[in-house]
Formats: sequence, C-alpha cells, structure tokens
Amino acid sequence: MHGTRRHLVKSAALLAAGLGSARAQPRPVGTLVVPFAPGGAADLVARLLAPALTARLGHPYEVVNMPGRVGQLAVEYVATAAPTGDTLLLATNSIFVTAAELCAALGNWDEVLRPVGLLASNGLVLCVSAYAPLPDLAALLAQLRQAAAPPSFGSAGYGTTGHLAMEALMQRAGLHLDHLASTGDALAMRTLLTEQVACCFCNAATARPFVQAGTARALAVTSALRLPAFPTVPTLDEAGFPGFQCTTDFALFAPNATPAPVMRELVAAAMEAMAAPLMRRRLAIAALQPVGTGPQEFAGYLERERAEWRALLSLRQLTADPLDC
Repeated sequence: MHGTRRHLVKSAALLAAGLGSARAQPRPVGTLVVPFAPGGAADLVARLLAPALTARLGHPYEVVNMPGRVGQLAVEYVATAAPTGDTLLLATNSIFVTAAELCAALGNWDEVLRPVGLLASNGLVLCVSAYAPLPDLAALLAQLRQAAAPPSFGSAGYGTTGHLAMEALMQRAGLHLDHLASTGDALAMRTLLTEQVACCFCNAATARPFVQAGTARALAVTSALRLPAFPTVPTLDEAGFPGFQCTTDFALFAPNATPAPVMRELVAAAMEAMAAPLMRRRLAIAALQPVGTGPQEFAGYLERERAEWRALLSLRQLTADPLDC
C-alpha cells in the first residue's frame, strides 16, 4: 500500500512538472499579415495593432506585408495557417468585399476566414501634385476634359477603394482616365509626385504627410463630413457630387477553423485595443477613425458593403486581370 502511494505521489509530481514545463514553453511569434506593401494605411493600422495585441495576449506579434493577386496571397496564407490565433489577417474592404466580386475564381473569403471585427475606417482624399496649377476639383475636371489623350490616375491597386472611388467619379463626371495600379497607397502617391498620373484617391492616413509637406494638394474628400485632418478640404458632396461617399475600412480575420474560445480571446483583445485612449489618439493623428465592432455587427456591415460595391462593379463592367486570379 505504501509503495503504491509513493508511486502515485511520484507520478503526480512528474505530471505536474510536465504540465508546468508545457506551460512554460513560449508561444511562437504571432504574424499579422497585411495584403499591401509597407507604408500605406493598412500597414499603419497593423503596426499600431500588433503591440496592442502583444500586450493583451501575452506573446509578440509581428507585421508581415504580403501584396499580390488582389489580396489572395495573404488570404491563402492565413486561411491555411494553424487555427491557434497566432496568424491573423488585417485586410481592407477592397479585399474582403470587392476581390471575390472582381474575380470569381478567388471564391468567397468568408468560407476560409472568420471576422474578429471591424477596427477602423479611413476617408479618401483626392490628391494632385502640389506643382500642378489646380486649386480645386473644378479646375482638375476641366484639365482632364481638355486633355488630348486620356490622362492616367493612380491607385493602391486594382479593386482598392481608391480605384473604385475614381471609377465612381468618372461615371458621375463623364470622364475616361487610364488606370495605373500600384501595390499600396505609398507607391500610388509616388506615381503622383513623379507626375506619372494626374491624380489619385489615397487614404487620408497616407495622404496627410504628403499634403503637410507641401508636395501634394488635397482637392476633396470622400467622407460624409469634412475630415478633421483636412478641415479646409471640401467633401465631394460639397464639391458638386451629391451623396458621393466612400471609405476604406479595416478588419481583422482569423482562420475559419479557429476554436470558439480562441476567437473570444481575439475579439476581446482587439476590441479592447481599439477602445484604448492611446490607440484612439494615435489613429486620430493619422486621420483614421476607430470603429471597434465585433463579429456580430460585422455581418450586417458586410451585406451592405457587398450590395453597394457589386452595383458599381456591374455598372463599370469591372473584372480582375486573369493573371491576378
């Protein structure tokens, strides 16, 4: 009996030691995947969110930029990752709304990913080079109409909100411009400053430093109200295009097979991070609006977004390049 008791006590001690050792093993560095090149608004949101998740979840997250194939490279990487909460996707509505509409071969992202929540929103700014003699939107439209050959406009990529905002403006204004797509807002602004394009819609977070530096001029914003970061810049509604609104929205996703307890942990950490006063101040400095709504509210938002963008894509007869699909 005493020998059996000693054996049970020893076994329990070994088991406890083993569990303690397992608990002591550090989790791998988490990955926050962004489907755009560095320097744009999505990259900025990710780099603000990564340390906030690190602090709340107890292990580090690093940002990995993975542009290409209208976001599909990033979606596939996260969708096939282990569903442990260690690999997440930070994507814009151009990825989780319009990409599947543009290219049916991509399928629906919501079959392979689960939304953690909507994080932030960003109005777009219609920019021109500061060296162009264009004081306002009316002057830009007049110049575009008088051009002997179709001018070009820039964007962060095919199917991004900047691209689609310009498609909507061309439809409303009766214009035809050629499209020069980049792989992020920062690169799109570079094409503007080097005069490869006449104008571009860029996320306010990316456009702001260029406007402040005096290298770009903001002519209009796509938000319903004027942006605090651009208080003197009119909305497109004010500039003669009633009801014209468009925003880039940023959401966080996990692999579809992520267990419910892990999802609850991720949702709580992300929503707490977005509600933190320091995060809200940092977002405001970058001309971003915090949102912070969880997966329940996300479903209704997604339905509205899909209906709106599907109508524009059909009207403009836009499809993705087969090479992207």
